[in-house]
Parts: sequence; C-alpha cells; structure tokens
Amino acid sequence: MDVTLLNTGSSGGNLLLRSLFGPSYFANITVEALPDGGTSGAIKPNDTFLRDWEISRQFPRGTEKDFRYFLKEAGKSNKWQNINDPDDDYVNLCRYFEHPDGIVVSRKGINTSAPTRKNLHFDFGGKLRILLNGEEIFNYSRKYKFERTFDGTFSVALDLKKGNNQLVFITEGDAAFFPNGWNAMGRLQHQNWGFIARLEEMK
Repeated sequence: MDVTLLNTGSSGGNLLLRSLFGPSYFANITVEALPDGGTSGAIKPNDTFLRDWEISRQFPRGTEKDFRYFLKEAGKSNKWQNINDPDDDYVNLCRYFEHPDGIVVSRKGINTSAPTRKNLHFDFGGKLRILLNGEEIFNYSRKYKFERTFDGTFSVALDLKKGNNQLVFITEGDAAFFPNGWNAMGRLQHQNWGFIARLEEMK
C-alpha cells in the first residue's frame, strides 16, 4: 500500500501505524522524497472526482429520521461551508469538525446543457444516503460500513435534467461505536467518515 501525504502548512509531525483488531506487525516501511514535477497522486487529465462540495453543520445522530428532515433543517441554515481539497480524492469529513459525531448533508450542483445520463461511482465509510434533485437513489443506513474505501465500489446511474441538478450525500460516521473518538497519539479521532465520488460518461 502506497500512501501519498497531503500538502499542508505543517513542517513536521508523527506517523502512526496501528490496528484496532488485535496484534499487528508492520515491516519494510520507507519514506521517500518525491521527485520534482509533481506527486504520484497528482490530478490526472480528464479527472472526474467530485471534490468541491458544500457541507452543512452537524445534526444529531439518528438515521431513523426521514432524510427529508435533514434536508429541511440544512436548507433553513445559512452555515454551509465550501470544501475542496484538490490533492485528495477522498472527502474526509473529519477534517471539518472538531468533534465529528453527527450527521452531515453534503451537496453539489451539476449543470448540464441537455438531459443526459452519467454513472456515479462511489464508496463511503459509515452510513450513506444519496439524493438527486430531491429523490433518493441510494440508501445504506441500516448498518455501518467500516471497510476501506475504494473508487468504484458502488455505482448508480444519474439521470440529469437540462440545467441545474443537485446531488446530495447524507452521511453518518462511526460515533455510535466511538462516541468521543479513538485515542490515537493523545488525540481523539474518528475513523470512518467520508466518501469518494466520481462521475463518468455512459458508454
């Protein structure tokens, strides 16, 4: 497994390797300087990952509520935050909340010049509901998904209308299992909250 470290304002730090599920052994770990001219994780030509979103404030956990409740409450707020990390395909919601323990609505506008159909490839941690123009098109909220996140694990067709379309992800992380977070190097952290999403033209 190769891990590309993101560019941040930090000049140093620590690297932690651990497992939550019993004794683990790590070997053959190297850290190398990247050559000039870019990183192995640089944005590719024709990149179609969705990184720029607006995210709502956190709402109390409890996905037994109808998704329209969260849409209504998020819609009444003017506290949407714009996010966009071009160095990372994964939308890591833990970066944006000091105590990530609730439910967040993420929305993105998609504008098309004519009605079209596209594939949405995605994966996520925790729970996820996806809506397109107010209609639910994907629902994984009966249990939690804690596996590693990969591009293209799930796919769904998007029937986009001419003009503005709104894509919405309603997500919940792992706070039901780790209410205050997992203590890693003296800092409470939540592990599985976020998603990866990419649009592809229908073939």
